[in-house]
Amino acid sequence: MTTADPLKLDPVDILIFAPHPDDEVIGCGGVIQQALAKDRRVRIVFSTSGDGYPRAAARLAGKTLDELEPADFIRLGETRRSEALAADRELGLSERHQTHLGFPDGSFEQVLDATGDDPVRAPLTQLIKSPTTEIPYTHAAALNAFAQVLEQTRPSEVYVTDGADEHADHRATHRIVIEALRKTGLTPRLLTFMVHAADDRWPDPGPRYETKTIDGIVYPRGVTWPPPVRLRVLPGQAANKFRALKKNESQWALDHDYLGSFVKSEEVFWT
Repeated sequence: MTTADPLKLDPVDILIFAPHPDDEVIGCGGVIQQALAKDRRVRIVFSTSGDGYPRAAARLAGKTLDELEPADFIRLGETRRSEALAADRELGLSERHQTHLGFPDGSFEQVLDATGDDPVRAPLTQLIKSPTTEIPYTHAAALNAFAQVLEQTRPSEVYVTDGADEHADHRATHRIVIEALRKTGLTPRLLTFMVHAADDRWPDPGPRYETKTIDGIVYPRGVTWPPPVRLRVLPGQAANKFRALKKNESQWALDHDYLGSFVKSEEVFWT
């Protein structure tokens, strides 16, 4: 494996960091469409290939969870990358607008918490790497990769999952983006979005994002409410976002009600 400069990226206006394929559509499907309509340059960067989801791997392979083998997770990662391309095409992007870094799904936070130079040994499910390069599973390699993306693209706006998101990969992606911004000294406008809250019982269906109280706890936790940025999503843009989410078929088949709840007349962000 090598950390030699594998990335050759053009400058962009908007850079979106997605922990998994589908997160870019969930959080920024409207943002992407509106940016492209104004001839703004967009790039999506995927931290992982989303290959560590056993339920999805089992469904794709036609197996039970107990029957899964490493090859089934490799197939899932390849499938999710293909789905991401189909999904982002619905929004107006192509393969040249995507970068897959290939860090381990479900273990990215462990990579960032590791000390020393030895790579973290990812679970057997995490065998798929970036299609363009192999990056060691170390904190230093992750920081270098994310910093390279920022330095080469030099965006005016960065979107990433919030540090209060309840999924560990989402928190880890937020954390490494913040570290990479500090390392590079770049100061784009930073906007964050929430995906996982209340054990995925937030948000409720409906035209707008609202808080939800469960057992006396108000969700989403760890962020201010109302969100400081509410971006209006037009009906046609919402329809495209819905179609894009459905292109992530391996996820839609299992969690369509949840994914569909993010199709609203707005997208919300924290700054």
